[in-house]
Formats: sequence, C-alpha cells, structure tokens
Amino acid sequence: NIISIITQGEIGLLINDQWVGGLNTINNHKGYWIVVSDWSIFSIEGQAFSPTLYFLYEGHNLISYPYENNQPISNAISTFALNNISAIIGQNKAMTRINGINYGSLTQFEKDKAYWVIVNQATPFSYNNTMQFSSNENNYIFDYELEDLGYNQSISQSIFFIDEAYINGQELNNENKISILCNNNLTGAKFWIGNMTDVIAMGDDGYGTTNDYCTENDITSIIVENQEEQINMHTIGNNIWLENNISIISISDCPLGDVSLDHTINVSDIILLIEHIVSINSFNNSQQILLADANQDGIINVADVVFNVNIIFE
Repeated sequence: NIISIITQGEIGLLINDQWVGGLNTINNHKGYWIVVSDWSIFSIEGQAFSPTLYFLYEGHNLISYPYENNQPISNAISTFALNNISAIIGQNKAMTRINGINYGSLTQFEKDKAYWVIVNQATPFSYNNTMQFSSNENNYIFDYELEDLGYNQSISQSIFFIDEAYINGQELNNENKISILCNNNLTGAKFWIGNMTDVIAMGDDGYGTTNDYCTENDITSIIVENQEEQINMHTIGNNIWLENNISIISISDCPLGDVSLDHTINVSDIILLIEHIVSINSFNNSQQILLADANQDGIINVADVVFNVNIIFE
C-alpha cells in the first residue's frame, strides 16, 4: 500500500515493486511522510542510533521524536531552545510560541512521530528527559485516524492560529467547530479550544486523495458550526494558503467596521465609532473593539471612521 516516503529534500517512490528516487535509507534522526493508498499496518525494522544531538537550520527542519515515552513540549525542550523556536508542526496539529508562551493543540511529542520544527536561527538541539530509546524493531504503525475528520490528511499543510473568534458579540465555545475551506472543499477542521486555536488547512499534494484542496496563494474561507447552524465568518488577517506557513488571524460573523454587530456597515456604525473615539460611549465588548479598528493599524481613530464612510459610499 505504500506509494512514497518523503523526508526533507528527499523522496522515494515505489514503482512496480522497485524503489526509485534519492531516498535510499531511513535515518531515525529524521522525520518522514509515508503516503499509502489505504490504511495500513506495517513494521519498521533495523538498527536505531541514539540521536543525542540534532543540528537545526534556520527555518523548517523535519525531525523525529524516536523515544518510547511521550513528553510535554515544555519538558522535552529546554527553555533556551524553545525561545529559538517559532513553531512546531505535527500531523493536523501545531504549536506556536509567542512571548514565552506556547499556543495550539500540539502540546506533547508522541512516540515515534515526526515534526516540522521552525527555528529563528541555526542551532544545535537535543531532547531532555528521554527515557527508553525506541528501537523501532517490530514496531507496528497504524496509519489511520480514530475518527472521521471529513477530509484527508495531506503532506502539504498551512497553519492558521485563530487569536479571537466571535459570533453575536460572544466568544466561541468548545462546542463550536471551525472548518476551513479552499475551492469550497473542506480542507481542515478543529473545535475551538480558546485563543490561538490552531486550524490546519490541507493542500493538494498530488497524490489523488487531496484533489481540489488548497494550492499556493489560494484564499481560504472559514465556517463555524453554531447550534446546528453554519455561519460564514469574516477573516481578519492573512487568509492566503502557503505551504508550511504560520498565520495568526481572527474571525467574526460581522465584517470589520460593523461595530453595531448588525452585519451591515451603515451610519449607525459611524456614530458609534465617533462616540467611542471621543469617549462618550466607549466599547466594552471584545468583538466591537476588534471590529472598530477597521483599517487594522492597531489604533481606533478617525481613520477608521473614514474607512467606514468609504465603504458606505462604495
């Protein structure tokens, strides 16, 4: 059932029971994507060498976690090394680090899995507190998800961390499912887990199971399921799909500038903005504050009023 094995800068293709391509050996220091035609059970055999030290290059590094024990990321990596890491990407989950705090659904390294580690500058690296090293002998791997995600895993992923998310003046709750689409096709989904929820959009990797998924520079769209209703959301921030890219966005059921939260931009929004700017009636709702900065310059001022006026006249 194996179609190909891919690592950073190398690929092996199985054609007519013959391996072709530049990938000839499996190195337990490295991480690999294994592409199969159906869910599969297989074993990896061979001599494993303890990877006491990795050297990470600036940017993206696909490395293994070849140990028997799962570990929280904060335990497995020293604070010094973590401060040089901007993000870690796993299969359909990710972590980003901002001001010394980790965000996202990727919270631990799992036995015998691999990860993209994105670093700010080249650095040596080793894991902490590793117990028994995984020999990978007769280690059976199940290549399927325990639940139906409604879309297929791809080796091409783009990560969107959602900082803020609102519907009807309220923040989402953990019963709200966030779906991300490209070309009107579902390419990723995640339930809201709070600020900086990571939603992974799968790309078209050319293997047939991801046809019409995202490709470079596609515009993504987001739908939220709220009490059995599907709501098209407005994305605030970069909604462009780029492979292995990290974007931080916010989503709202109302567009930028719609501080009255009535789904249209009109004179009432201008009045409310002016009252807020001159401190007659300041906003205390988080969604209103997010939408009030209509031109996204980080300041709520007269420029945002002008932004709304231009939209009305258009």
